[in-house]
Amino acid sequence: MMASSGVTPVNAQGAAVRDANAGRLGLVSESSVGTAVQIGDQIARTLDGRSKLRVVQYLSTGSQKNLRDLMNFRFADVAVINSDVLISERLRHPDDERLKNVKFIARAFTSELHVLVREDSTFDTVYDLSGRNVAIGETGSGTSLTSRLVMRALKVSPRAVELPMTDSIQALKRGELDAVFMLYGKPNGFLRSLKPEDGLRLLEVPLSEELGAIYRPAEFTGDDYPALVSDKLTQSLAVDVVFAIEEGQRMGLDDREKIGNFVREIKANEQVLRSGPGHHPKWAEFSFDVEVPHWERASLVAEVLEGAPKAEADGPNIFDVMKTLNEE
Repeated sequence: MMASSGVTPVNAQGAAVRDANAGRLGLVSESSVGTAVQIGDQIARTLDGRSKLRVVQYLSTGSQKNLRDLMNFRFADVAVINSDVLISERLRHPDDERLKNVKFIARAFTSELHVLVREDSTFDTVYDLSGRNVAIGETGSGTSLTSRLVMRALKVSPRAVELPMTDSIQALKRGELDAVFMLYGKPNGFLRSLKPEDGLRLLEVPLSEELGAIYRPAEFTGDDYPALVSDKLTQSLAVDVVFAIEEGQRMGLDDREKIGNFVREIKANEQVLRSGPGHHPKWAEFSFDVEVPHWERASLVAEVLEGAPKAEADGPNIFDVMKTLNEE
């Protein structure tokens, strides 16, 4: 007669369930063609098992959806959010206390605003798009918000439609659209795969003084997109993208410990994340130290890394533009 191990199948199953869920940290990123999903995948693989962490990535339709998920989706611990999304939501809902608790852990990278037009078009800058048919990404995406805000601030009035990227590109090639706005960290793999025979190019987007309050200058070169940029630079703008948490009474001790471990392990493995084989070049922009205008750094970061947050950056007022945009 065989001796019993003392572990019943039910107990073994329960232990397996506990082990599979121990240290689970939900990271909400974006669509499968975006920069954030690649960054999230590289974090998950690098941090797996460290401090008993298991980073599980959830995909969404965009940055606006990510903010809502951070506050409402039970498995969302950290979310990748474009900085202008939270600023806009706070202006729309100034009395929402939960929005005040959304803070950032670190600047993950910047996403550049790509505006694609046909090579044979006569457009020189985004100012030429008034009255034209323009795709601005999917509903709830960061592209949609940033595109509408930038055009409103620059007083450009196109006929805007919200469409997925792949549908927009095909419609642009067929002549059904005059331009397509996309907000991705460069170089985006899909855009980089385009060929000269696709007949597309990138359009210049100026960074006005008021837009400079929350956006950063950016440029595209032929090295970024050989088929989309000629022998000169194409100017554009970029938005800070952050790892965000909701730091308030809803954050329990277990959650705080788990997110603290996440911060600690990213810091400890920062060089691996920056230089790992096949890792996205946007890791060069990751920083625990960069200040993000009009965002507050989570106190947890200072506690874990023994650092102190710096003063918030000031800039020209773009918020009145945001208010008018949100009244639509």
